[in-house]
Amino acid sequence: MGNIIANNSLRVRIKETIDASGIIDGHAHHNSGACCPIPLIYAAAEENTFRVYPTSVYGTRTREWMEWFMAHLGGYKDGIEIQKRHTLDLGNDLAKVNKDTFANISSSRDFADEYAVKNIDTQIATLVFIATMDMERAHIAGYDGQTIYIEEQNKTFYCKRSSGEKPESEEKKVDLSHEIIENEFDKSKELKLNKWKRQYKETISAAISNPLHLLPLYFYDPRRFNRPSGIEMPQSMDYGSWDEIFINNQIATSYKTGIWAGVKMYPSLGHKPFDELCEYLPDFYNHCAKENIPILTHCSPGGMITHDAQYYMEFDIEFGRLSERRQIALHKQREKVMRLTGKPASKALGYPEEWGEITDKYHRFPFDYFYKYYVHPEAWRPVLENFPEMHLCLAHFGGEEWRRGPISQWNNRPPSEWLKSVIDLTKTYDNVYTDISCFNLNNSLFNDNGEGKKVRDTFTIMLRWIRDNDEYKHLKNKVVFGTDWYLTHLTRKDDGAEYGNYCRNFKKLIDLVDPTFWVRFTLINPWTFYSMSKEKITNIKEDLKTAGADKKALNEQYEKMFELDDEVSQIKKQLLKMDSDYTKK
Repeated sequence: MGNIIANNSLRVRIKETIDASGIIDGHAHHNSGACCPIPLIYAAAEENTFRVYPTSVYGTRTREWMEWFMAHLGGYKDGIEIQKRHTLDLGNDLAKVNKDTFANISSSRDFADEYAVKNIDTQIATLVFIATMDMERAHIAGYDGQTIYIEEQNKTFYCKRSSGEKPESEEKKVDLSHEIIENEFDKSKELKLNKWKRQYKETISAAISNPLHLLPLYFYDPRRFNRPSGIEMPQSMDYGSWDEIFINNQIATSYKTGIWAGVKMYPSLGHKPFDELCEYLPDFYNHCAKENIPILTHCSPGGMITHDAQYYMEFDIEFGRLSERRQIALHKQREKVMRLTGKPASKALGYPEEWGEITDKYHRFPFDYFYKYYVHPEAWRPVLENFPEMHLCLAHFGGEEWRRGPISQWNNRPPSEWLKSVIDLTKTYDNVYTDISCFNLNNSLFNDNGEGKKVRDTFTIMLRWIRDNDEYKHLKNKVVFGTDWYLTHLTRKDDGAEYGNYCRNFKKLIDLVDPTFWVRFTLINPWTFYSMSKEKITNIKEDLKTAGADKKALNEQYEKMFELDDEVSQIKKQLLKMDSDYTKK
């Protein structure tokens, strides 16, 4: 082991580095951009183009025009070109760029170290958890099983809302005929939109092509899986029973085989984490908690959201109180939670007495309502109060909330209520984590007072608090490193969007504060959150073998991961001793 000085104005400590033979990217994307329904893209463009709605001119309605707009006027050309590829191709691209980034090093600590000895014959174990995205029901009518794209009488359209109070069928129909392409060979027609069924199959293919390197997370939208247990899913995969993803051993655990390593959720697409109108969510969470199935959830005031976001307050509230439909559903869910857990449902389950502006994302009340009750980390508290053992990762650690300034406000506590909530939930619940994916360390702070401070400055302050402050020290065991590739190319324009640069920038910044954080964030914490074990690894291997994965590649990666499990146990003991020694000094 080597010694590195970790120094700030509060303490000077000698912290030992730790050798580790594995690096985990705990959050990446590989699904094609064509998986996103175009109304969501319209809404995103409207928010970023001075309220100009793209469908006002027919020629601007096409997916091609929207891509051109983002590439050339938005400055995200690289990202647009990447996302045009199919899901399988993107998975293979991700696997390659990940391996290339961490090639020729014999220990994770050597990564980004220009003085480390390189060995062209070495390749440490690297694995990437890849998240899928089911966006077909990302609107209010999704509660009734309605997809955004509606096909009737040989026409394809979507309904553009003007209110949350009227049925979608009474709203304006917007033609989507430009989103249909004709096959030049057989003249058949198909949507440009890649439906969930296709993404599902290509994700499995990516996992088979890169065995035990790409570990997929099954997307769970409770508005698709909205049937009782035992209902057979049709071949179209348009709907399924609430436990469909657990049937036929699709999700791997320590005692069940499966190719999928966990679950991805995305409430920003239009459902609450604990939603009264999603009847089977309590059953789903109860199952995940009992079987240690990890859930990675989007949890930041950014990223893609439902195009109906501003209408959810009208949909939810009638005469200043929760709508009758929600009240009836809430009563049933309270009873179900009690049957499942044997305890009364949490008081937090339901409609809070008051709400207010909690983000500076829009400065418009309907959007603030949506962000508070559908996206904010506090929206997950009712879930955790009822199922406290559940493995949950609140992705992005608040995202752009790290841009809150000026820097003088970062004094003992972060100025963001969002960050405070994430910190509290990770402290209160043993199995709640957060990740640092899709960060832009070079983003300037809001209200910076001309000091030129950036996110790297606020995040460095937090790293020092984690190292030195008892209030935050639990986070050293709760932060998961992730890239969110390829979305980095759609959220930033500088060189830091590139996969290798993203990883190097974080490694260098983290090492300046505490060199043990890198191995915690990139190995120990993701391994623990994702409930990895020899048994789970073996069960994933068995399904990959049956599915036809290359035997040599599978066995080589399996041996590395099998050994990694022992290594994680040993490193945990080392870290525990080091933390104890550090506290005594």
